[in-house]
Formats: sequence, structure tokens, C-alpha cells
Amino acid sequence: MTTHPLPTASRLAADLALVRHRVDTRLADLFDHAERDSAAVLGPGSPGLGPLRDMALAGGKRIRPAFVHWGFVAAGGDPDDSRVVEAGAVVELLHLFALVHDDVMDEAPTRRGAPTIHVRFAERHRRPGQARRHGENMAILLGDYALLTCTELLLALPGRAQRVFYRFARQLMLGQYLDLENAAAPPVDDEAASRTALLKTASYTVEGPLLLGAALAGGERTWNRT
Repeated sequence: MTTHPLPTASRLAADLALVRHRVDTRLADLFDHAERDSAAVLGPGSPGLGPLRDMALAGGKRIRPAFVHWGFVAAGGDPDDSRVVEAGAVVELLHLFALVHDDVMDEAPTRRGAPTIHVRFAERHRRPGQARRHGENMAILLGDYALLTCTELLLALPGRAQRVFYRFARQLMLGQYLDLENAAAPPVDDEAASRTALLKTASYTVEGPLLLGAALAGGERTWNRT
């Protein structure tokens, strides 16, 4: 059996930088087209998709697309295959959707060093007593927009990759459900906390993206475990 040396720290860092650049370029292109399309509908003076674009491109490690890339290459995929960039954009848009909604649920004032989307829209509202609700409503809509764009991109991927994606996306949402449920009925035991962390974080941060990359490369035995 042929064995391959483990990648060095410098190689992993180079991979991460390359994936970040490729996925950021793809996300910027997506938002360029989406903003042009929405401008005609929303009209002048509307912030439109700007707050969502700002948040998407404000930084972030792009660790989830990197795990897609590593899973794809480990299963025999060509690292220059454009499909792995598309899959990386898919998981990053899912992450964007989750962050926007999570900020509303947590009443978070900032994200990535800037005001959260619901705060930005609340600051624009001019009717006393309604600003907070307005901001939350607009943030929920933009989070939904990110999810719709994510699932539209997903259509270009093979069915086996789509099935992997929907499994870990459901786990993410169930994990968030458990997180909110646990917060309403403390104390929470170690098993419940571990299950929540596994569903809400690990499944869509590490395991899911790795399996998505492997499925994209045709790793039948790997993706069938889901």
C-alpha cells in the first residue's frame, strides 16, 4: 500500500490561503450579480444586499471551504477542479445564513468587528419603538437570502454531494434548536451539551465539509456513511 507523508504546517497554511482567495472571489462575483439584479427591484436609496455582502466579505478564516478542499483532494480530486470552489462557496453561504440568524437570536451587537446586520437596519429606522423589530426582520430576510443562494449553487453539484450537504445542514439547525432549548431550561448535563456542540458546530465545520469534499470527488464509501 502506498503511503503519503502528512502535509506540513506551511503546506496547510498555503492551502488555506488559496482556498480563501478562490472562495472570496467567487462570493464577490455572486454578490456583484445579485446586487445588480436586486437594484432594479428595490430601487434607489435601499441598502439592498449591501449589509449581507459586507458581512460575507468582512473576513473569516474560510475553514469550512478548506475542509471541503482537503476532503476532495484526499479522495482523489484535482485541487484545481472548479467544483471544489463552488462547494466551498456553498458551505460558506450556509455559514453566513447561520451567523446572521444566530446574531438575531443572541442579540449580538457586533460581528467581525462591525455592527451586526440587525443593528445596522435598526439604526436606519426612524419610528420610535419599532427599530429593533425592524432590524431583526430585515436580518432574518437577508439570512434567508443567503440560504436560498446557497441551495441554488448546490444544484450544480452531484446528487451524492447534495445529500451530504442536506444532512449536515439539518444537523446544524437541530443543534441550534437544542442550544436554544437548553438555554430555556438549565441546568444542562454534559451529554446534552456535547450533543449540541457536535450538531451545531462539529458536524458542519469539520465532518460535514470533509464528507462533502469526498463525495464530490466520488468517494462512495465515505459519503455513504451519511
